[in-house]
Amino acid sequence: MEDCDFRGLEGIPPGSRKLVSIVSNLNNPGSSIQQQVITRRLDFYRRQRAIEVSADALIFADGSTAGQNSSKWIDMATAQIEAEKAVFAAVVARTQGQTLSGILSPMIDRALRETSAKEANPGEIYSRARHAQGFSAMYVALQGYLALQLLERSRAVGEPEVTRLVQKSFAGGRYPTFRRDNQ
Repeated sequence: MEDCDFRGLEGIPPGSRKLVSIVSNLNNPGSSIQQQVITRRLDFYRRQRAIEVSADALIFADGSTAGQNSSKWIDMATAQIEAEKAVFAAVVARTQGQTLSGILSPMIDRALRETSAKEANPGEIYSRARHAQGFSAMYVALQGYLALQLLERSRAVGEPEVTRLVQKSFAGGRYPTFRRDNQ
């Protein structure tokens, strides 16, 4: 679940079941994976004498968490949600005459400075966020990453279109709150 949309996470209700696989397309109903691939993978699972499942971190429906979180997945999810809210809020709150570049460039510059990234490359900034130490460093890097993505998108489709999409996303955003109960 490394690259998921945290706003749309849905839990597995008690007493129910859900296929979760390291083959990511099996986790997404309606994905383009061919039925024979699914059948082959399920046959593989059926032939196993035992399947061991482990979880580094769990997030429950009420936002509470459990697990070691040694991969810092919960920190990353929380930082990504907070960074998105901050970037989107800044775009939505901009005043007449302010450009997206004027709002987003300082966030990108700060991320470059604090992550020591050599250039404004979304992949590099995201990677540095993923390997950052602590929520604050992840947050700054992810804020720069999201700002850079919006700025690049605005160059392709124009500021009005990006602003409209951000306003729509921000207004309808469902943001979970994760609580670290086991720290």
